[in-house]
Amino acid sequence: MLLSVIVPVYNAGVYLEPCLRSLLSVPVEKEIIVVDDGSSDGSIDALSDDIVRQISIVRQPNRGVSVARNIGLEHAQGSWIWFADADDVVSVSDGIDFAALSDAKFVTLPFVWEEDGRRTCYAAHDGEVPYNLWRCWFRRDEIERYAIRFTAGRRYGEDQEFILGYLLATGATARALATPTYHYTMRASGAMRRPGTRWRQRRDVTAVLLGFMANAIGRRKIARKWVLREIKRLIKNIINI
Repeated sequence: MLLSVIVPVYNAGVYLEPCLRSLLSVPVEKEIIVVDDGSSDGSIDALSDDIVRQISIVRQPNRGVSVARNIGLEHAQGSWIWFADADDVVSVSDGIDFAALSDAKFVTLPFVWEEDGRRTCYAAHDGEVPYNLWRCWFRRDEIERYAIRFTAGRRYGEDQEFILGYLLATGATARALATPTYHYTMRASGAMRRPGTRWRQRRDVTAVLLGFMANAIGRRKIARKWVLREIKRLIKNIINI
């Protein structure tokens, strides 16, 4: 069973090659689709030849991470979709049994969060609703069946928007895996720490909330317990931004 890993890249610098090497080490049949979103730092061209031979590279003018991920979806052929960030790495502690996921539509992964020199480890749990896109696997046939895509121009909250839209459409619940582990690093140069982030983040997450509520009403799922829980969670996120 093929896993499609989509990696949007914009000036990823020295982090890109370690990211791709770690993804290539995951012991499953896979394709890695790198979408270069108009990088100007030469990070794509600096990749080693052995890596380039094992990945697909799609180039586009800079249009943002949401459009880059959508383009990756157009090129993906796998049964499962995994979105990874270009400056993170993954590690594998054991084999992955795809046969055990034959009836699953949504998978969550354990992860390590590193910020300001502190590392915190998190396990994955059945039935959870994560807000981090990179620790989720999605069924491609379900994405295509319901025409689920990222909103062009969305800079913040796009993870939540895609995940919640997928769960609403498919009715899926999370199946947790013990491996691979995703290692996420909050960097000083990251999008969440750029000047002017707070008001843009509040604007985008508010749009995600309103879209989620409208989607839930349209699908007659607004009264579901998990939907009401996520509405409260989004409101709390907006207040705390």
